[in-house]
Amino acid sequence: MVHRLRDLYAKDNHLKTLAAMPTAASSIKMHRLSRTHLVIGAVILVALYQSLSYMRSSYVTEPRNGRDTGLLYHFLGSNGTQPTQPLKHVSSSSGLGKSSSGTVNSIGQLIANANTTFEDLLAKKSTSLNEAANTYRIKRGRHPPPGFDQWYEYATSNDAIIIEDFFDQIYHDLEPFWAFSPRDIRDRARNLGMHVSILNATAEANTGWFWHVIWASMINEVAYMLPDMVIPLNAMDEPRLMVPFEDITTFIAEAGNHRAVPHPEQVTDTVTGWTDNAEPDQPYLDIAWSQSAPLSFARAACAPDSPLRSEPTALHLNMAAQPDHAQDLKFMSHGFVSNFTLASDVCQDPSIAAYHGALTNPLTASTSRDLLPLFGGSKFAVNNDILIPAPMYWDGDEKFDAGDDKDWSSKNNKATWRGTATGGRHNALNWPNFHRHRFVALTNGTKYSLADETSDRIFTSLQQRSALSPLPINLQKNMSLWINKHNDIAFTDMFCDIPTEESQYIDGNSFSGRYRSFLQSKSVPIKATLYREWHDSRLIPWKHFVPMNNRFTDYYAILSYFVGCDEELCGSDGKDEGHDSEAEDIARAGSEWAEKVLRKVDMQIYAARLLLEYGRLTDDNRESLGWVKDLKYEELKSVNRTDEIPDP
Repeated sequence: MVHRLRDLYAKDNHLKTLAAMPTAASSIKMHRLSRTHLVIGAVILVALYQSLSYMRSSYVTEPRNGRDTGLLYHFLGSNGTQPTQPLKHVSSSSGLGKSSSGTVNSIGQLIANANTTFEDLLAKKSTSLNEAANTYRIKRGRHPPPGFDQWYEYATSNDAIIIEDFFDQIYHDLEPFWAFSPRDIRDRARNLGMHVSILNATAEANTGWFWHVIWASMINEVAYMLPDMVIPLNAMDEPRLMVPFEDITTFIAEAGNHRAVPHPEQVTDTVTGWTDNAEPDQPYLDIAWSQSAPLSFARAACAPDSPLRSEPTALHLNMAAQPDHAQDLKFMSHGFVSNFTLASDVCQDPSIAAYHGALTNPLTASTSRDLLPLFGGSKFAVNNDILIPAPMYWDGDEKFDAGDDKDWSSKNNKATWRGTATGGRHNALNWPNFHRHRFVALTNGTKYSLADETSDRIFTSLQQRSALSPLPINLQKNMSLWINKHNDIAFTDMFCDIPTEESQYIDGNSFSGRYRSFLQSKSVPIKATLYREWHDSRLIPWKHFVPMNNRFTDYYAILSYFVGCDEELCGSDGKDEGHDSEAEDIARAGSEWAEKVLRKVDMQIYAARLLLEYGRLTDDNRESLGWVKDLKYEELKSVNRTDEIPDP
C-alpha cells in the first residue's frame, strides 16, 4: 500500500499509524507512508454509551400517558412486542469469560466475540420498505418521518445496507429537543449564525467557510427529498455543547411525553418547512459561550455516579502517575478494551485529563451549557452537538483517500504513524498530557531505555507496570530493542511556536479525516478515542479495527500479539510467531466493510435520514406527522380480503 498524506493540515485529532513504512528512506515530512501491517490510531473519537449522558435515560420505551399505546401493537401484531431502546452499541464484551488468562486467550476471545456481534448485526438487515418501517416503529416508538419511502428508495437504489441500528446516533442526538416547542428550536437555530439552508430543494451555505461549503454540497445531493429548513453548523474543530446531566435528564423525561404512534387516519405527511427569515416576535437569544477549558463542563455533563464526576480528585493530573491509584477501568477485561463504547467515554476515567490535552487546553474553547440545534462532525460522549458526517470524509480530497493500497503480503511487520504535534495548546509543562506526545514517547525505544534514569512523566511506574505485566519475561528484557524494531512513529512538525490566528486551523484538533482511508487501506487501524462520529454503530471493534484504551497501557500487548517476537530478541525459548493471519483478517474485514457502509453515498443517506427527522422535529404539526402508507395499505388489503393490492 502506498498511502498519501500530501497535506498534513488534515482535520485529524487522532494518533493513527498507517501500517506501512517504505523500505527506502523517506523525507522527514513523510508524504508517503507505505507497506506496514498495522495502522496505529491513538485517535480520540467515537461510539455512543447510553448510561452516561441522556442515553442512560430509557428514552425509547412505550408511548407515555397511555396515548394510543395499543395501536402500535395492533398494526405490528399482538405478540406483545414493545419499542426497544436504541443505541446499544456493539462492544465485543459479551461472552468474554472471566477464566480467560493471558494475551492470547483474551484477544482471541475478543475477536471471536466480535465476529459473533457482526453476524448478529447483519441479521437485522431490512429487505423491504414495509419491514424497515415496521422495525422503525418497534425501535423508535413513533411512525417513520414523512418522506421515509423516498429515503428508502434512494438508499436501496444505491445498494445501501439498511440496518436500523446504523441510525441510532440520530435519535440519541435529537431526542432531547422534543422537550422544546418547534418554534423554540427554529428560533435557536436562526440565532446560531453560520448555517446551511435548504430552500426549494436546494442547499446553500450562508458563508464561504470551506467546511460549510462542503456540507452544503453533501446536503444538496439529497435536498430534493427534504423540506425547507435552516441547519446551523459548527465552524470550530472542537464540539461546543455540554448540557448538565440533570438538565438533559429532565428534557428526556419531557420528550417521552411526545412519543406516540397515532392511528394512521390521524397522521399526515405534509411538512410545512421553514427558512432563515425571522418569524413574528422572534426573540433574540443571547447565548452564553464560555472560553474555559471543557473539563469542568464535562464533569457536570456526566452522570452523578460516573468516575469522572464522583472521584474527589478527578482534576488532579498527578493521580494518573500514582502507583497505588491504578483505577479499575470497567471497559477493560484482562488488560484489553472489551467495551469500546465505554472506553471512548470521558466520564469513565477519573484522570482522563492526564491523557488528553483537548480537555484541559484545547486549541479553541467555546462551550455553551444550553441545548442548541448545532450540527457538527464529531464530539465527546458528553457533548450535545448533533452529529452529521464530517466534511473532509465526504469531500473526496486525495489526501484523505486510501490510495493505491497493496496486498497484506507486501506490507512490513511494523506500526507506522506520521503527524503533527497538535491536539490542543501544548507547552513545556503540559505536553506529557497530550495523547500524540505520549504515544510518540511510548513508541521510542531509546526513551524507554532511559526512563529509569530520569523522572519521567510518560513512563511512570504505573504506566510501565500496566504495560509490561501481560508480556513474556523474555520480551520485557528486550523492550527497547523490540519497540524500535516494530514501531516507526514520529512527528512531522512539533508546532512549538506560539499559536497565531493564521495557524489555528491545523491538523489534529477534532475528527479523523484519515480514519476512513485507514480502514480502506487493507492495514489494521489501532484506535483509541474520545471522539464520536456518525459511523460508530457501523464498525465493530476487534472485527474491523483494534481498539485501545486512552492510557495506551495495552499498546505493547496488542502489538506483541500480532507481530510476536523473533528468536534474535527473545531467544529460542521465548520466540513468538505472533498472529499475522488474524491481523490480516481484521484488515480485510475493515476494508471490505468500509466499501459497503462508509461510502460517500452512505454519508448522504445518513444526512438525509437525519434531516428528515429534523424537519419533522421543527414542524408545528409534528405530533401528527409521519409515514403510514404501509399501514393504510395493510388495512385496505384486510378490508378487501385480497393480497393483490401492491405495497406502497
